Amino acid sequence: MTRKPWYQSIALIIPVVAVLALAGCGGTGPTTQLSGPESPQAYRLGHGDRIAVTVFGQQDMSGEFDVDDTGAIALPLAGAIPVKNKTPRDVEKQLEAQLGGRGGMLNNPKVNVAVVRYRPVYILGEVQRPGAYPYQSGMTILNAVALAGGYTYRASNKKISVIREETGDREPKSASEMNYLVPGDVVNVPERWF
Repeated sequence: MTRKPWYQSIALIIPVVAVLALAGCGGTGPTTQLSGPESPQAYRLGHGDRIAVTVFGQQDMSGEFDVDDTGAIALPLAGAIPVKNKTPRDVEKQLEAQLGGRGGMLNNPKVNVAVVRYRPVYILGEVQRPGAYPYQSGMTILNAVALAGGYTYRASNKKISVIREETGDREPKSASEMNYLVPGDVVNVPERWF
């Protein structure tokens, strides 16, 4: 039996050690996966949105309104209307029912609701220009990174995390570039070690 030179044994050990070392360098990141739609959903209103309400034939009740901290808008002659977590179509139906129902002020009102300004998404960490960016329907994490000028050379695009405001859970969830965002999401792109 011939004995192998010492450098051949080391050549077999080095790749194993390197793999184990890299596996340990992941750091502590989010342990749960971001849950959410596989495709964009209908937009749901929340604090920071601005909507245009048009009540046809009623100039005094029409205008642009900010969704306040309580999740409501203040409609003239109708008072505070809760709109948080409702789609613009839901708000249209709600206003038509409220303005035209029993004791309502109008006969068969027609209402249109449109989002004028969406609340932003926030992108932090290893991107060229971290900050707040306007939400757009169907926006993915990759779209948000592009708005922020792309990744820095130190970015780890495999360990992205998201804090989702609408769920009330402040725990970061791991996410991929193709996950869809919802308004108010906070995206963090961490630094890689190698």
